[in-house]
Amino acid sequence: MKMKAVDLVGGVLSSGDKFVSLTELAEHYGTSRQLICIWRKRYRHFPPPVAELRTGPLWLLSQFEGLKFGTEGGYRQGRKRD
Repeated sequence: MKMKAVDLVGGVLSSGDKFVSLTELAEHYGTSRQLICIWRKRYRHFPPPVAELRTGPLWLLSQFEGLKFGTEGGYRQGRKRD
């Protein structure tokens, strides 16, 4: 997916879509960054990032609409920290 110049304010595109990092994906799915990395390797349908920065990959949140990862079609939880 090739990106063109976009209007971007606070990480939100003019189309209403949002850029997300590993951390934000983990928060979105209620799991850990480590598990997101595992899903990225394990699942062929895991979307490729739209950009690879020195700080890590970036995706558009809309790339994950309707996608399921983990067991039984749900999302596995990472360990909860105190």
